[in-house]
Amino acid sequence: SLAIGGGGSLLLFAIVLCGDMECCEHGPLGKLLNLLTSFLDFWTSERFLKILEKVLGRSCVNRVTAFQDYVCFQRNPILPAMYVVLVAVGFTVFVSFAFPYLPYHAEKEWGISFYHKVNAFLIVGGCLLVFWANLAVDPGVITSKNLEREKKRFEYDGILYHEKECYTCKFVRPARAKHCSICDRCVGRFDHHCPWINNCVGSNNNRLFLAFLASHVFLCGYGGILLFYILVAIVKKENLYNLHVQDRVTGEISPVTHEIVLKWILHEHAPLVGLCIALSMIAVVLAGFTSYHLFLVYFNTTTNETFKWKDLRRDIKRREKRKERAEQEKKAQQTGEGAERKEKENKEKEKVEATVVQQNARPRDTLQLSQVVNVYDRGGFANFVEVLFPEHALRQKLNKESRKTKKQ
Repeated sequence: SLAIGGGGSLLLFAIVLCGDMECCEHGPLGKLLNLLTSFLDFWTSERFLKILEKVLGRSCVNRVTAFQDYVCFQRNPILPAMYVVLVAVGFTVFVSFAFPYLPYHAEKEWGISFYHKVNAFLIVGGCLLVFWANLAVDPGVITSKNLEREKKRFEYDGILYHEKECYTCKFVRPARAKHCSICDRCVGRFDHHCPWINNCVGSNNNRLFLAFLASHVFLCGYGGILLFYILVAIVKKENLYNLHVQDRVTGEISPVTHEIVLKWILHEHAPLVGLCIALSMIAVVLAGFTSYHLFLVYFNTTTNETFKWKDLRRDIKRREKRKERAEQEKKAQQTGEGAERKEKENKEKEKVEATVVQQNARPRDTLQLSQVVNVYDRGGFANFVEVLFPEHALRQKLNKESRKTKKQ
């Protein structure tokens, strides 16, 4: 059951993280993601609510929609409280089953030292401290007081970002900022809203969010490895590999194998094995998520921007395919009598249409794939400095601009 649960968790992680990528969207992961989103859409659709109304009545539907609105579209403490419960329960289980083996024959070469018990409290305490910081720290909320300063942080790239008024906050949003519909505020360098910390991830707390992920990778990885070494120490203490077993049917005596040792461990120390597997799998999933966010930092982009870049590239490719298809149809039509006259008429028509399109089009409607460039990517090291020390990066930029102004 642990293997099935862990495998399912890894598959779900792969679907959510990779299913929307261009290389996977037409494959099995993309199809599974479409199936998952369709399933989720059904549970929030009018069709489902009508079925529910017929079965349970209108008052129940009102309660369900109110609950959906509270959970999905408002800041709420549900997931943060669930996190605290999970950590408390998980650490209690760890203390109950692992602490009796800390220390465990520390004088032996394969023994487990006492300091692991101290480390457990320090690591869990550090994770809770980072969690609290993510809850409490301002993610980079933009107000009328810091608006002008935030506008100097990033330039408008003319592709994803233009000078545009936020209809809720009633000011022109700085580049890379976004109004969070859940928090109901504009956040600088908006990455995403994380329900686990009940807060947005933005310019001011992106480093804390990375620390939150990395600390929990370390927590789960350390716990999983420690439990594995405890199990190894138990096997060595029992001297299992120097024992022999006798077949009940044939009476044949043979040395203990890995399979027999594994069965014995699962029978005698099932809680330790289960906790070891669970922590290891959670560590792998969190490590993948952390790697993804480090990848975003390395290229100085955000989760919000990756979806925008993907949609933009997809629109350009579709537009180019439509243009190519239209040219092929035009060539096919120009065969036969009056080809020259038709070609001349089509050229005049194309000129008129191109003029109209150019006058009415947004700047991104005329973009080519070669022009889709992330101007905020200043190199891996500089990108990490900008994310980890945002105020230092802004001060450097302002000082550089002031020196240029003085020279002029």
